[in-house]
Amino acid sequence: MAERRRPSSGTPSRRSAPARRAPARKTAPARKAAPARKAAPARKAAPRKKSARARAAKRRHPSAGSRWSGTVWLTIGVVLFVALLFVFVFPTQTFLTQRRDVGRARDRLTVLEEQNHQLEQRYVDLQSDAEIERLAREQFGLVRPGEPGVVEIPPEELVPLTPPPATDLPATEPSTNTTVPPGG
Repeated sequence: MAERRRPSSGTPSRRSAPARRAPARKTAPARKAAPARKAAPARKAAPRKKSARARAAKRRHPSAGSRWSGTVWLTIGVVLFVALLFVFVFPTQTFLTQRRDVGRARDRLTVLEEQNHQLEQRYVDLQSDAEIERLAREQFGLVRPGEPGVVEIPPEELVPLTPPPATDLPATEPSTNTTVPPGG
């Protein structure tokens, strides 16, 4: 049989090549029938070899001849549990901490913005001459030339004008010692 060949397009064909048949054998001439032999004793059938698929299935199925002990499964379980902690619990805890910190930072930002607004208002006020003069009179007691300078003393700083009350002191008699100390 002659094989047909297609012209090559440079890429391998997706079609599989036709299977080749083995050449036919010539049959030998028929022999005469041999005398009947005694039947051989029945042999035990040889155990069949299991296919590779059956062996692989047995290896995969844990109840079918598993070689792994309970401690191995326990170790795998513990490792998976720790992995789950790292994947879910710790990031969640970090997320909640960061969320709380962001809330605190927002509160602080609100306070700082309010203080900033007050300071900006004070800056605008201090740009006027009237405000500067008011502060100079209040804080430093400054006056314009020709004005009388009057300083108010706060009541808590006033000194009483009356002498302090006399305390009862024991009466002492004058000393009778008339000696003068040397050098005096």
